Amino acid sequence: MTSSTPAATSIPVVLRADAALRRFRARPAGEIVWLLFLGGCLAPHLAALTAAFMRPDLIDFAAFVDNARAWVAGTPYPAHSRDPNVPHVILFFVPFTTMPLGVGLALWMALSYACVVATVLLVARELRLRPSQPVLWTFAAALAAVPPMLDVVVNGNMIWPLGLLFTHTWLLARRGRAFAAAALLGALATAKPFVGAFVLLYLARREWTRAATLIASAAATLAIAVLATGVEAWTAWFEIVGRISWYDVRFNASVMGVIARTWRPDVVVWAAAGVLVAGVTMWRLVRLRPDVDRDWILMLLASLLMAPLGWRYYLCLAIGPVLALWARGVLSPSGRVALLLAWSPTVSGVPDTITLQATIGSLPFWTLACAWAGFGWRYAKIPAA
Repeated sequence: MTSSTPAATSIPVVLRADAALRRFRARPAGEIVWLLFLGGCLAPHLAALTAAFMRPDLIDFAAFVDNARAWVAGTPYPAHSRDPNVPHVILFFVPFTTMPLGVGLALWMALSYACVVATVLLVARELRLRPSQPVLWTFAAALAAVPPMLDVVVNGNMIWPLGLLFTHTWLLARRGRAFAAAALLGALATAKPFVGAFVLLYLARREWTRAATLIASAAATLAIAVLATGVEAWTAWFEIVGRISWYDVRFNASVMGVIARTWRPDVVVWAAAGVLVAGVTMWRLVRLRPDVDRDWILMLLASLLMAPLGWRYYLCLAIGPVLALWARGVLSPSGRVALLLAWSPTVSGVPDTITLQATIGSLPFWTLACAWAGFGWRYAKIPAA
């Protein structure tokens, strides 16, 4: 796919941010408010991190390690397994089976933070961002406090290592290396299947060779994965996928999440809604001028809506294209609001009634759906084709 994304000229954006923050901190009261903001952002992050270390055996990281330990023992995905990640992803957690869980979690979180830093540095270099230290600290504190980031920390999840790879893939597409990007998307889709929805982007633009590249890469990666992990592991994986019953968790922002919270998981209704989202997305892509940053946000939002488990923390994958559109100055005010709302917190303790679960209890879905609809229409001020 040939990008029409212009070279980023984000220096004015950074200069405006620097100047605004400098004016705000010029008075003692502004400096105090800024410091309180930093502290207020770091406090929930530290609380989430503390919670993870206080109950390491109950979080996602422990489930990854348990599956790795079971695979080593020759019994992949036992009946008590809580993690439906694919077998070749579980292989990466085998080293953690040789150490205490707390030590393993500390190493894993250190790796995750390193991936966050590497991701931000990659994006900053691509967009030619040169923020001052106060602006950088403000951004880092805000990123640490957004709910998707807290979801990752409190669960010891794996999204940031995958996010670094996803960001590198977006950079390849942005630089015109679309075939390499398609190949990496195919490999990523075997770890997180919702990424496979990006094939719709190539199909909508009639880029058949790149669509075939994505599919062939996914097939090759799966073949290697089966050879590495064994057929038994994949048979067991299909069984655990069939046992998934937690579609109604409030962090699930997908269409299936709303269906499960208001009624019950219904594959037919979910499939029909997924086809509708896919069809509308492709229709808009056909009519829109190609733009890597906007297209990748639109496809990521659509893929999370279509996925049966579209966890809110997957929005961390969007950090590159989101910052790119912001830096380019093409985000409308409503687009900025939509992106901020998409990262907003969920509401817990919602009474189990259809009306409340479909509205307040499904805020992640509604904010995600509004962002998806907006980016297909007017949130980015990019000329139509």
